[in-house]
Amino acid sequence: MSQTLMKASKTLPHIMVPQRRTACIFPTRSRKPKDKALVERTVGILYTRIYAPINEQVFSSLSQLNEAIRQRLEIHNQMSFQSKNESRQSLFEELERSVLKILPTTRYELKAFRKAKVQQNCHVLLAEDKHYYSVPFRYVGQYVKLIYSAECVEIYQEHKRIATHERFRAKHQYTTIKEHLPAQHQYLMNWNPEFFEGLALKIGPSTLLVIQQMLSNRKYAEQAYKSCAGVLALAQKVGKERLENACERALVYDFVSIKILQSILDKDLDKVPINADCTPIIPLHPNIRGAANYQ
Repeated sequence: MSQTLMKASKTLPHIMVPQRRTACIFPTRSRKPKDKALVERTVGILYTRIYAPINEQVFSSLSQLNEAIRQRLEIHNQMSFQSKNESRQSLFEELERSVLKILPTTRYELKAFRKAKVQQNCHVLLAEDKHYYSVPFRYVGQYVKLIYSAECVEIYQEHKRIATHERFRAKHQYTTIKEHLPAQHQYLMNWNPEFFEGLALKIGPSTLLVIQQMLSNRKYAEQAYKSCAGVLALAQKVGKERLENACERALVYDFVSIKILQSILDKDLDKVPINADCTPIIPLHPNIRGAANYQ
């Protein structure tokens, strides 16, 4: 290695060779083909000393080929440099072996980075998976960094790790650690079950039932806060009366979600009277075949 470094210093004037013999790696510069001469020369030597001698041999398995290459490599490493008594193996023993470190015990994983804001429900969104992960409630409203690999998601705030989760790729789902949520499931802010139920009651009883169902359908009420806020926000777009009618119809369908309510409002189904024996209505559409096709 030191022999290569001395040659590199002559080829590359910008490299300063230290007085003490050390092993360093200097990447080639962009658009400087002469920097690659040493590498290409080394490749040529390896072909001459390893591949050429075994070129005429016949191998019946990959293990036999690898063993032959390994033997030629040992001979190559033990050969002395020209006009010197040193070999690559002796330089490795002298300079490098003593400073080698133990290999990591854990497998190396590629990691990606994202920034996100902690929402009022104590969760951050990993946009790539559209999945939510919990964060200690004291970080609500602050920006954090998500560092994630194929198996793990770590959340940092000012270079301090504040949460670790196993990575899940289920869209629009929540991964929650109970200890991250505030005591008695109440926030220091206005968002809590009573807050949403109070606003829903001002719109109507059906809206209140929808909000209560959305809160009870989650393992932790905080996970439904964002959906509840979205439902109540529809009143500002379409009015309280239409939202109340849409909630009444959604309850008849026995399934409530903000998507169902939005679909009812978009198709004006909230304006269709609901009978006592009402069943879910499929809106008329040219692509839907009538009963005559099934005679």
